[in-house]
Amino acid sequence: MKRRTLAMLLALVMMFGLVACGGDKSTGSTDGKTPTSSTTDTTKPSTGNSGSTSTEVKYKDELIFANAIDVTSVDRMENNTVIGWQIWQLMYDGLTKKDVETAEISLALAESYEMVSETEYVFKLKKGIKFHNGDELTSKDVVHTYERACTMPANANYVGNIASCEAVDDYTVKYILKAPSAVFLEYLAEWSMAIESKKAYEDNGNVAINCGTGPYKFVEWVPSDHLTVEKFDECWDTGAVTKKITMRVIPEGSARVIALQNGEVDIALEPPTIDINYIADDEGCTLVQLDACKLDYFSFNSQKAPFNDYRVRHAMAMAVNKQEVIDVVMEGLGRPANNVVGYKTMSWTDDLTPIEYNLEAAKKEMAEAGYPNGFKMSVTLNGDTRERVAQVLQSQFAELGIEMTINNWDNATHRQHINSGEFESSVSAWSNWGDPDIILRNLFHSSMVGVNNRTWLADEGVDKQLDTLVTLSDKQARVDGYKSLQQELLSTCVMIPLYYETLNVGIRANVENIKYSPCGNHYYRYAFATE
Repeated sequence: MKRRTLAMLLALVMMFGLVACGGDKSTGSTDGKTPTSSTTDTTKPSTGNSGSTSTEVKYKDELIFANAIDVTSVDRMENNTVIGWQIWQLMYDGLTKKDVETAEISLALAESYEMVSETEYVFKLKKGIKFHNGDELTSKDVVHTYERACTMPANANYVGNIASCEAVDDYTVKYILKAPSAVFLEYLAEWSMAIESKKAYEDNGNVAINCGTGPYKFVEWVPSDHLTVEKFDECWDTGAVTKKITMRVIPEGSARVIALQNGEVDIALEPPTIDINYIADDEGCTLVQLDACKLDYFSFNSQKAPFNDYRVRHAMAMAVNKQEVIDVVMEGLGRPANNVVGYKTMSWTDDLTPIEYNLEAAKKEMAEAGYPNGFKMSVTLNGDTRERVAQVLQSQFAELGIEMTINNWDNATHRQHINSGEFESSVSAWSNWGDPDIILRNLFHSSMVGVNNRTWLADEGVDKQLDTLVTLSDKQARVDGYKSLQQELLSTCVMIPLYYETLNVGIRANVENIKYSPCGNHYYRYAFATE
């Protein structure tokens, strides 16, 4: 009530005016095509809608966006989350890149590539590209990036199928794969695989340091407060015009909305749905809304009792009323999820057989599992929205006699509990709508236990299917195989998919050139605010 009162008081002293809401900015998904050439991405900023060319556009020096949570590390190989992606795309480039609006893969630092065989790729690098330390990009930097990625657990799925990476000459790199991969080019586009300077790393005592080829270079990170980058004027990509971009960490949702309306920030990410009307009714702001591919879910640590018992997981899944979660937490903006992958993923389907809400059947199965009066448990999470989700689930699980304690940690502590296995359940989300291997391997492959596998599922049969499907060249065979696997994983109840939300973004009316992603990893590389 205090949050809503603060926002209401602020809104009352401002002039109301109806503003247009942005529609769904996403336009498609990966179609299986592979790039054969590259073009330098030099997106030019818009000059507004005045139609006049006589007045020079003046840009604000600094663009500030507000996030609910912080990165857990400034080493992108340790933090491949949506929050991290919004920062790394400002500072780095990969050999390939993935369009945030369409998920299509094209070339970036690579000028061209040749697929010599199903397991051999040769890339030619663009010449004259500079790192933030002034050194030129060469194949040695590509090999260094690969070799360091091999030492980082969060990158195991990206490099696990690579047998070798070799510098043929200064501008030619050869990758040899262990097995054919339909997703190799997309893996290279992940920000944790973006190319970093070998010399900068060595000059820093073989310790990670942010030195990429992107249009912005690292300035500072004050944990739980802000992260700032500034424009790199010698960048090969000349599209950026804003001098400085800062991510502020404002955990409380209504506080982000107030900061937006006050002009303290230019962009407010994921404003609470209960407060979005204040943005829509403020003539100084614009509310952008789009269907999200992001999957919000509840997961069990399936290696811990009693959650290693299928009957317990199944009973709890039947006790979840997903529509109630959406109505209470998201003000009805979203739809129930009945799949373990994100909406718009290549193999996504709504035809799977879901676990239907059935409270009486759930109570009966709990009794059969030996818990007629329930038990005590805990859930780990981070962020105010996920806490509200957990509160609804807490009430629903109470119908089974389950007492669930909610632990809302900061992002770093939350991930530490998940990755160490020191948790019983989690409320989390996964945002990626490209190849299904990226999602399913991260969430369910045993190699990702302790990294991104938040169900702690370690099943040889699942691993084998994932390792086989990624090698198939027939796209339809892959899609059919993933759909079958998705049904199998859904039926295990190690994860309870909850909803696909409507993504809300609040921006000041003078902000332009953001590329909005259905995954939430919006692209600010060419964004600016006019004065």
